[in-house]
Amino acid sequence: MIHQILCLALLATSGYSFVTQEVAHKAATVIYQYSGPFPAEKLLNYDQATIKDSNITFDGPAQDVSFPKLKTLKIEGSRIGNIPDGVLSAFPNLKNLAIKTSTIENFKLSDINAITSLKSLEVDDIALNILKDNSLNKLAGLKSLTLNSAKIDEIQNQAFGGLGKLEVLTLKGDNLKKLPAVVLKPLKNLRELYLQHNELTRFGPENVPALLELRKVDLGMNPIEDVDVEGLKKVAPKLEDVSVGDTD
Repeated sequence: MIHQILCLALLATSGYSFVTQEVAHKAATVIYQYSGPFPAEKLLNYDQATIKDSNITFDGPAQDVSFPKLKTLKIEGSRIGNIPDGVLSAFPNLKNLAIKTSTIENFKLSDINAITSLKSLEVDDIALNILKDNSLNKLAGLKSLTLNSAKIDEIQNQAFGGLGKLEVLTLKGDNLKKLPAVVLKPLKNLRELYLQHNELTRFGPENVPALLELRKVDLGMNPIEDVDVEGLKKVAPKLEDVSVGDTD
């Protein structure tokens, strides 16, 4: 599960030892085309870490290792194997998490709820299919959520429950044919909504509740037949930009 994946830095893998003394702070590290046990010690003193084109396996129980300096974690084009349960408090200050075109066993979006410090979450090219109620309701400080090419064809009414501070929502390249207004109702501070490359044919106040901060809606590359701009401005009085057509 995803909370297991994000606890990977807690695992003591054979052949590795952890540095306990204070060492110099470093900005970023990239783990590229690596195959084998996760080298957790490589993350100890970095602000940002990227795991790219790697094949990660895990052995042994979780250990008490923390990464308070890590602010950004990206997993790209990698395969993450079976990971034992861990403790997500190892990432107490993680602000940005991106998981792109990776194979992750037993992926569940709701497991990310444990990382309550997140401000930005991006999940690309990983099948989610259904966004269930309260999937991320513990991420009260989340400002930006991106779920692209996730094969989403259903969003339950309270899927975005608890995300009252969200400002940017991006759902590109999914299978959305409808988006009832009730789905967006919890997003009181939403400013930008990106829905390109879906299957929407109509868009209006039936899709958007009273969102007083909404300024931009992008519907590019949908088979749009009708957009009720005037109706949208009644429920979103600050709306300035509604894009339709071939925009990405």
